[in-house]
Amino acid sequence: PTTTTQAPTTTQPPTTTTQAPTTTISLPFDCEVGLNNFQFGWLSSKKVWCCSNERRGCATPAPVMESFECEVAYDNWQAGWSEEKKTWCCQNHQKGCVETLETFDCDQGYTSFATRWSQPKQAWCCKSMGRACVHPVQPSYDCETDFYDWAHRWTLDKKAWCCQTSGRGCALP
Repeated sequence: PTTTTQAPTTTQPPTTTTQAPTTTISLPFDCEVGLNNFQFGWLSSKKVWCCSNERRGCATPAPVMESFECEVAYDNWQAGWSEEKKTWCCQNHQKGCVETLETFDCDQGYTSFATRWSQPKQAWCCKSMGRACVHPVQPSYDCETDFYDWAHRWTLDKKAWCCQTSGRGCALP
């Protein structure tokens, strides 16, 4: 009789490979696709989102909300800003105002400051006394930082500010 022997089999434990989890950010629209025919080829929801968040597909160019970014280089505004930027930021945000030795009476004529006071008097009284502030000082935020995931990373205040000032981070309709 013939006998056959089988070679012993060895069982290896299964190999496991662990990969780091990947995060995929999914935007609601790809604003590059169909951009050359957005007026007729895009849904209105895509037009609104792309215009608000990426400034693409706007029926008219997106309005420029600010002439200057008054937070940029503020630590060196005296030497680093143009006279035009100093004037604009002083008038609109009470930043970069050239100090004056002149002082003003912030009580005299206060009830009609908006129409009767000079711009330097309004700026001085706002900065020095907290009176006659036409544009109340509001916090400013960097609307570029974490924009790729603004809905989850930004605070409600930052979303509101960036939506109002730069058209970014606005909720979908």
